[in-house]
Amino acid sequence: MKKSIVTKNDHTLGDKIQESKLGCGGSLLLLNNSAVDIVSVSGSLLAGDVFALETNSELAGMTAAMLDQGTAHHSKSEIEDLLESYGATISFRSSPFRIYFTVSCLKDTLDEVIGLLAEMLYDPTFPENELAVLKTRFTAMIKEDMENTRSQGTRAVTRVLFPENHPYFTTTSEEEALLTNRITRKEIESYYKKYINFSTLLVSVVGDVSPQTKAVFEKYFSKTSTTETPSLPNIPRPRLQTKNRKEVLFIPGKANADMLIGQSILLKQDGPDHLPLYLALAIFGGGGFTSRLMNEVREKRGLTYGVNATLSGVSPFSDCFLMIWATFAPKVVKVGKEVILEEYHKLLKKGVTEKELREIKKELIGLYLVSLETTPRLSGLLLANKEGGRDKQYIDDYAHKLSDVTLSEVNLAIRAHLNPETLSIVIAGTVDKDVLN
Repeated sequence: MKKSIVTKNDHTLGDKIQESKLGCGGSLLLLNNSAVDIVSVSGSLLAGDVFALETNSELAGMTAAMLDQGTAHHSKSEIEDLLESYGATISFRSSPFRIYFTVSCLKDTLDEVIGLLAEMLYDPTFPENELAVLKTRFTAMIKEDMENTRSQGTRAVTRVLFPENHPYFTTTSEEEALLTNRITRKEIESYYKKYINFSTLLVSVVGDVSPQTKAVFEKYFSKTSTTETPSLPNIPRPRLQTKNRKEVLFIPGKANADMLIGQSILLKQDGPDHLPLYLALAIFGGGGFTSRLMNEVREKRGLTYGVNATLSGVSPFSDCFLMIWATFAPKVVKVGKEVILEEYHKLLKKGVTEKELREIKKELIGLYLVSLETTPRLSGLLLANKEGGRDKQYIDDYAHKLSDVTLSEVNLAIRAHLNPETLSIVIAGTVDKDVLN
């Protein structure tokens, strides 16, 4: 009988999570860790980039960025002064499907900080002058991004793998700059009114939690939204390539070139092959020094300091994709590409070994259990599980699920989902086009 790497009673966090409904219709998760006096909050609303694709793909991101720029009661500078006096932070960001916020504060200032968070979410004013400042800042960041070989390569790959009406499709930097500068305050206000609906609010709180913590969130998030609850539009499937596609993006004056290799995969979060394929790619090109790619490309051949392979875009709502990344000096790009593709073919032909699987399980489970000891990370995990429709026990079950994956399942997943004949290969940097021949 196969022995599990973790025992069945390692953790019982799921039993300690308190879940309740807020007056606004959203959900609240609480997990006490009185060993720290910090409270970490992670939250989200169903209002991400996917809802803006038909109008302006940058609109959700700008709306999220404007939430802390001023409210009906406080200006941006007043908000900053208040947060500094509380020793707290509040941040917002958008993602393909949701708008996120994170909060870190002391237990003693939780009431004031969450009150300020609610003010930003319920009563933002989207000041015209602050919008102009953000546009200038974002445009400068986009201009800088045009020189980033890894980012430009990644953008190019996603444009091949996904159709334009998919939230993983990424515009060119030039298009992003144009779209950003077209955004008006009226459009932000309209987007906010249509898609920020508090019935979709999910909040996870970890740290020095008490009965008063629940009362604070109930006090500030009791107001319901009057607009119709948004529902996700249909998410199209990735483009399925029938042959390899190669592209060189020439960016002058670069000492290194970045190589991105992508492949669309018809697999969603918690699909039957999700964890087996995740483990396979961790063995193949995980971030550690033990992966096959790191061992072959860096340790044995000295071709690069950076190479990895990941299962990207894993979500309950969309199929995902493989992304292999490496950085090389221009003179060794061609050799590096050949070595990576050779290792990829080996993975498909021979699969992984029992020893590799055992070692990667031990490594990943260890990292996961360590992550449960940090309040921000744990708060984010609870939120992600809730978003994915998982029950509270998943926080404990995940390590066991990893441990229970078999060698046969991993190698079957490799053969089912990876294909060396349908890759999108992009090299960005100061390189000649014949580097792909």
